[in-house]
Amino acid sequence: ATRIVSHLQITHLLQQNTVRITGLLNKEVPTRGSIELDITIANTTIKHRFIVVDCLTADLLVGIDAMEKLGVHIDFDKRMLKTRHGRTPFRDTPIPLESRQQVRVVKTKPIPANSISYLFMMYPLKLSSKTQPPST
Repeated sequence: ATRIVSHLQITHLLQQNTVRITGLLNKEVPTRGSIELDITIANTTIKHRFIVVDCLTADLLVGIDAMEKLGVHIDFDKRMLKTRHGRTPFRDTPIPLESRQQVRVVKTKPIPANSISYLFMMYPLKLSSKTQPPST
């Protein structure tokens, strides 16, 4: 998320956070802070707080907490993300950060019923006027 925060020139909105993130072997992942952003998936928009770290290979990870808030249903057969307000097709190729408007899925992953799974996702980012950088 550091790349998105820098690209959008919104580092001034970073807030300290007390969240501890650990990876494999319980190794702690350093964080830069947290930021609240408006995100839109399949015509549904919410405000969500993201933890900003440097070590991601993706620009942004959307967790199950955000997916639940958005009411996202993943239809792997039709390759769609669906909400009650619309649908967004999976993408086969990435879109540059500067023009990202759709969801891209790296690979399809079946999720067994009554289980937990983490999905690697990229999605469009829309900023409200409250998240614009200050004028100079």
